[in-house]
Amino acid sequence: GLYSADVFSLGACLYELGSHERLAGHGDGYARLRNGLASPLPGVSSEMAHLITAMLHPQPSNRPTAEQLVRHPLLSPHLSPEPVRGVAGVAAVEAMEKMILVLKEELALATSKLTQSERR
Repeated sequence: GLYSADVFSLGACLYELGSHERLAGHGDGYARLRNGLASPLPGVSSEMAHLITAMLHPQPSNRPTAEQLVRHPLLSPHLSPEPVRGVAGVAAVEAMEKMILVLKEELALATSKLTQSERR
């Protein structure tokens, strides 16, 4: 299954994708991230931003579980309708892939809107 450290790592990857910046590995930026004070993500829906923030929660027990991630409204429409039983490796990997795809779609849409507004 997915452990809370894995959920944090996935959240960190998603945060990097959303922010278009490499995460700090040390110093003030890293301390802010580890303390739950990450900067807002431009162009990311509030629902996705909230999910990523929850995944980066400093207290591991407060992060969503793999099953909660799979059942999240952002992801559930993109996942197979089979019932989730314990969210074994395959379901967790599928959920991670879908989260990345959903975020990429959101960022592409935000970039497109930004590009259109710059043309005006």
